[in-house]
Amino acid sequence: INIQHCSLRDINNYKQFDGIFSNFGLQIPLSLDFNFNLELVIDHLNVNGLFCFNLITSNSMKTIKNIFNEIDDHIYNGAFNRFGPFFDVPEIIENLNKKKLKDIVVSTELLELKYKSLNKLRSDFKTFGIININNDIPKFNKDFYVTTNSVFSKIIEKFNYITVEFEIATFTSWK
Repeated sequence: INIQHCSLRDINNYKQFDGIFSNFGLQIPLSLDFNFNLELVIDHLNVNGLFCFNLITSNSMKTIKNIFNEIDDHIYNGAFNRFGPFFDVPEIIENLNKKKLKDIVVSTELLELKYKSLNKLRSDFKTFGIININNDIPKFNKDFYVTTNSVFSKIIEKFNYITVEFEIATFTSWK
């Protein structure tokens, strides 16, 4: 078995693969141009090759999204799209079927991370490279910062933590 490690942007430097495995590496590329980047991967997969990848689904971060939506609505009179990109499992399956991939199997796992401070949550997001790729981001607003810290402190005081959910879908299929 010939094993290569490459990013999606470098895939054209290689010919074909018997298997392509991606541990969240397709999350951003698929959100930017789903069809192009999926086709790029499939084009580099040998006949009967295995394609296995993970994506974070739209069932992720629901609690924290709701908290920020309420804060945004209070401060800005409307909410900003601060989280994502996320994917819907049925849509991914449909697209894999359209590309004629076979024997599609999907499993999902829900992880609940419990944070005892907003600073730790922010630190982990930065460490893990969780970024907001949306262009519609408000400029810094001190009221937002103060309100966010206050809301998170009250939630932590009442429940001892804030839950952040991540649903991870693992897709496997054959060309």
